[in-house]
Amino acid sequence: MEQICSTLDRLFNCSSVRVSRFEFQIVPAGSVFGGLLLPGEAGREAYTNGDGSVQFIELFSSVSNQQFLDGHSLTYIVNGTTTSTVNFTDLGADSLNKAVLIGTSNLTTLYGVTPDFVIPANFFSAGANNTLSFGPGQDIINLTNLPGGGVQSLDGLVGNDGQTAGDTAINAQATPTNFAGNTAVIPEPGAVSLSLIASISLILRRKRRFSVRT
Repeated sequence: MEQICSTLDRLFNCSSVRVSRFEFQIVPAGSVFGGLLLPGEAGREAYTNGDGSVQFIELFSSVSNQQFLDGHSLTYIVNGTTTSTVNFTDLGADSLNKAVLIGTSNLTTLYGVTPDFVIPANFFSAGANNTLSFGPGQDIINLTNLPGGGVQSLDGLVGNDGQTAGDTAINAQATPTNFAGNTAVIPEPGAVSLSLIASISLILRRKRRFSVRT
């Protein structure tokens, strides 16, 4: 619990409210950020594959006692209208240097990292007027430049509020991490190598067949 009082509040009644400082986050070493009332450095990561069947959003807290997410939600907004929502519950341990993964359930079987909160496929998509909002009132990520190739992810950059497309950048690879600390790289390096080997092998086989026929 954090007690939030303005100068005028102290003259009357000061109310105690619970706020969470989880943010959309890709965190460089040593970064510290705030939340609704104590803004600071923050980043964001959002990922989707080409058909929207695999998606995730990652939140991060670099401070303690922010695991009380009950009453908070993540919403997908198109042209100012909420189209998808996932509601959170409190986490089971302290939030210090912890990530929270919101993603499709198939992340477990595909990459071995289990989401802390599950969303359906096609929960969000790219668009100039599309945003993800964590709150109430805490953080926003603009989805104009959301990659859809299945490898890269959207990074909101540290130190801005993510309101515009200019507040984002592209990560070369997506790296979902859950509250337990399990992480994955998309695509997995081994999978890329196997895919490349398979492609080369197919080309060689086709060349051999062509040589035999001629």
